[in-house]
Amino acid sequence: DAILSECHQIDSRFEKKQSMMRHLRALRGAIQFAVRQSARQPLPSAVAVITLALGIGSTTGIFSIVDAVLLEPLPYSEPDRLFALRSMDSNGLPTGLMAPRFAEPLYEGHRLVESGAMAWALSGSVLSRDRTPYPFMPFRVTDRFFNVFTDVIATGRAFAANEPAASIIISHSTWQNYFGSDPNILGSSITVDNNQRTVVGVTRPGFSFPAGAESWEVFDAGPALTDRINFQAYLRLRPNATPAQLEAELAVLSAQLGPNTEIGKPLVY
Repeated sequence: DAILSECHQIDSRFEKKQSMMRHLRALRGAIQFAVRQSARQPLPSAVAVITLALGIGSTTGIFSIVDAVLLEPLPYSEPDRLFALRSMDSNGLPTGLMAPRFAEPLYEGHRLVESGAMAWALSGSVLSRDRTPYPFMPFRVTDRFFNVFTDVIATGRAFAANEPAASIIISHSTWQNYFGSDPNILGSSITVDNNQRTVVGVTRPGFSFPAGAESWEVFDAGPALTDRINFQAYLRLRPNATPAQLEAELAVLSAQLGPNTEIGKPLVY
């Protein structure tokens, strides 16, 4: 509610214009990258993210590996080990979202998964160095997010276990555009969504994931949200793990998790 309240105080026309420009820049970059990849690698690239689909059908859902989705290789370390864990709606179409209870078994201590994280976003605002408010896209992520997307912190550090809620990591473009590339930005306090946040890190140029992310803050889904299919989920496999092994593991987990309480239907990997 606080986020929405502050967003309403910002000129809606300006916010829509800024949002459109971000999407256009992202689209242009994606097209340019696709053209370069097509020229260099006519065959599907081995450097890809395998999308895992959690299918929620009329009576059951099916987890399966459905496609290979290529991510830009430069901002990510070993992108062939990155996986998106997705759900599908009753029509068999991917929603791109996941419930925490169905992702968390694949996180810490799993024999095939090195690290896992969830993320969600709600458009907000940021105060620049001169205290001017701008529309902003802060993402909330679990504290292992930068253990999944490794080697993207340019200065400062990634989130630690039990990271304070007031910590924030900002993108390189946020650092440049709103804070004038301040060399003393680490440890400083900035205002995001009318809350004070302490900057603990700045990412490399070009890293803005999930798409459009301008900053990252930690969150804990907690028991109240455990079955809510509202989150993006990502995995980094261990070096010797394979997609086939993970798919087999999903079949085993399906019998253990039971129905999703939000939709009242069983989920089968």
